[in-house]
Amino acid sequence: HLNNQINTYNFTCLKFVKQKTNPISLIRDLLYKILLCVWVVISVNGVAYSQDMIYTQYQVSPMMINPAMTGFMLGKYRISAQYRNQWGSINSKYETFSASADINFMKCKWKKDYFGFGVYFMRDKAGDLGLYTQNTYFSFAYSKGWGTRNKQEIAIGVQGGIIQRGINLNNAIYPDGIDESQPASFTTGDVNAGILWHGQLGRIVNMYAAFSVNHLMNPRKRSE
Repeated sequence: HLNNQINTYNFTCLKFVKQKTNPISLIRDLLYKILLCVWVVISVNGVAYSQDMIYTQYQVSPMMINPAMTGFMLGKYRISAQYRNQWGSINSKYETFSASADINFMKCKWKKDYFGFGVYFMRDKAGDLGLYTQNTYFSFAYSKGWGTRNKQEIAIGVQGGIIQRGINLNNAIYPDGIDESQPASFTTGDVNAGILWHGQLGRIVNMYAAFSVNHLMNPRKRSE
């Protein structure tokens, strides 16, 4: 079944004060404060017993682990695809495919700030009955930067999309007394969110820290 746990998290909203110089700065700072303060009101409780698919080399798919990494790159756009085939010698296939594309804009004009937009797709299939999970997300992020020699930035990202899960019951064998009229698939909405801090201290130190929370809508599906 699909059943996820979200604990309660509390965040402190810090207020950054700077001289307003033009309407674009006013709008940019307003968006930044709105996105940052959204985290203050996030408080979700639930009970969880499941896991999400993850690659061993998870760094090649940054939007999968944190939506705040949308647009977080040296270039302007990024396209990636991954494929994994486990235990190919057995009849039951365990396959995973994912692809993503994201872009940052206004980075050249704002220098230290940018918006990020991306799309992420993943399909995982496992077992004799072809149990599959298919996720499609649209991702949005905003990054606020400051500093000259010691550059820092903080980004907040949100993902929204759908989760589809199903199974091929044609080959299923049921013991006596088990209801065979089980639903073969379901679709539900989902929301993920994340925050990212990146610091470039001098010419040597370049580091970042990130935190994300998945399944804020706490999607549930249970087959008894």
